[in-house]
Amino acid sequence: MARRAASSLRFLFLLLFAIAPFALWDSYGCGPRYVSFVWNRFQVLPVSRRLLLATVCFPLPAAAESRPATKAELYEIAGAFAKLASTPNGPGATEVYEEVEKTLGNAIQKWESGTISAKAIVEERARLRLGRARARVVYNDLLQGTRPDKVAGAIQDYDVGISIMENDFREHPDRVMYSEYPDALVKRGLAKEGLQDWNGAVQDYTKAIQALRPKDGRADVAMPGSSRIQEGDGLGMNPLILNFRGNALGQLRRYDEAVEDYEEATQIFDADGEVRQASLSRANTGLALFGAGREAEAQLIMEKVVRNDPGVTDAHVALAAWYWANGRVPEAESQWQFACEQIDSGCQAYKDMKWVSE
Repeated sequence: MARRAASSLRFLFLLLFAIAPFALWDSYGCGPRYVSFVWNRFQVLPVSRRLLLATVCFPLPAAAESRPATKAELYEIAGAFAKLASTPNGPGATEVYEEVEKTLGNAIQKWESGTISAKAIVEERARLRLGRARARVVYNDLLQGTRPDKVAGAIQDYDVGISIMENDFREHPDRVMYSEYPDALVKRGLAKEGLQDWNGAVQDYTKAIQALRPKDGRADVAMPGSSRIQEGDGLGMNPLILNFRGNALGQLRRYDEAVEDYEEATQIFDADGEVRQASLSRANTGLALFGAGREAEAQLIMEKVVRNDPGVTDAHVALAAWYWANGRVPEAESQWQFACEQIDSGCQAYKDMKWVSE
């Protein structure tokens, strides 16, 4: 019976291996604003080659007084992950994510309770939790943030999934760090932002950043995208995480710390030739400098942004506000007019004080 169950699990993992991409950190997301970034890089739950090999090469232990997984159960789990990978967002999308949450919830209950004899290996047990967390977060997003209980449930799932991986690292200290760990920390941080737990978000982003930095004390300097990773490097810093932490630090009014994160992110974007992302990150730096009361530095940064990349609305609006406050009315009106009339996004949102404060 255990052999049958192990064979069925191998079939499931082979199916997942075929439908999900491997690379989480291969490129950057899109459209950051100072307070809230739209981050699309961490939406798909990949099945690693290492996991596939481990599943094929090592027998899975059977639990007493339990049963093997059926093909129908394994197909159902594979289908749930396939739906997550497709990221539905049209009519009926909420029902899809509800179904995914229910399917993965049933699987979690069966595997963690021992009902099914062929228990998933450590990474896959974590992935079931991370998958359900993802479904819960997106469900709340589709409902315009009206289901914070789903976000709270997602954080609980992230807690369990991250704990499983951390226990695995403690038990196997020589194990190479896998990208699912910092990815899960970042996702939990974003979920905590949804509940305005800014301190918790900073803690998660910090742990993710520490996991990605070199472990031998060398500085994690920005390198051109063509550079080869040297022995001892971390997984490689994703500048979006630095921006996320900067955003959360800004919410806590820890502006000087936020400036450091934004500046490092800007250096990485510049080194990678990501002009727009570098401009947006540089604008974040200017906003944080304004928050820290370092207005002269902020003015120079913002003027550089609008000069080099005129399409960054935040920079024009920030300059307009600063010029107006300092009696430079014609310049203020010029920047505001440009933001309202020359940039596709316009300035209407900036008239909504609730939107600005968020």
